Amino acid sequence: GTSFNCFVANHYADGRVVINWHSDSGPGDDEGLGPNPRIGSLSLGATRTFSLKSKRPGPRGCIIHLDVPLIHGSLLVMGKNSQTHWLHSLPADEWVRGE
Repeated sequence: GTSFNCFVANHYADGRVVINWHSDSGPGDDEGLGPNPRIGSLSLGATRTFSLKSKRPGPRGCIIHLDVPLIHGSLLVMGKNSQTHWLHSLPADEWVRGE
């Protein structure tokens, strides 16, 4: 089994909720989770896009950007070192009208 430092359930009624770029461990972040937390995040409601970007350039010298669609019931697991190497956000999405 997997043990989590934190497990959250997020309800997104529409596309208005915004979470700015951040990581969940490090100076200015939620340091109570420890240096390499394992975080589980259950998404409920409207489909939203979870965005990731690398903190440092990748092999070609570019910042890596990934978008992951979170549908109702999705379980996103941010594993060991994900907070060290990645920032994440939930951008506003004007096209998402509701559940």
